[in-house]
Amino acid sequence: MFLGLIMTLIVYSFEGVPVPEFVKTAEVFRVLGSFFPTFGATMAIARFTNIATTNSRCNILPEAATKTLCSPTANVGPGLLQCCRNLSIKLK
Repeated sequence: MFLGLIMTLIVYSFEGVPVPEFVKTAEVFRVLGSFFPTFGATMAIARFTNIATTNSRCNILPEAATKTLCSPTANVGPGLLQCCRNLSIKLK
């Protein structure tokens, strides 16, 4: 039971690293983890939490502030750029 939870942590951690070897390792652990029922459930919870966090971070800003921050001349971090993509505001 706990092996599925541990594999979830490994896969979720390795997926976030932009190193090809880690991504391949995450894929191997994902296949192995599919044999444990807790793996699928905890991966779903982890992904849901990630989506909810991103959406709450983006939805907290008023629409006028979001349009200003998402303008092509604004220099913003990657978190806000993701909000601009989520809100379908086109960046040029």
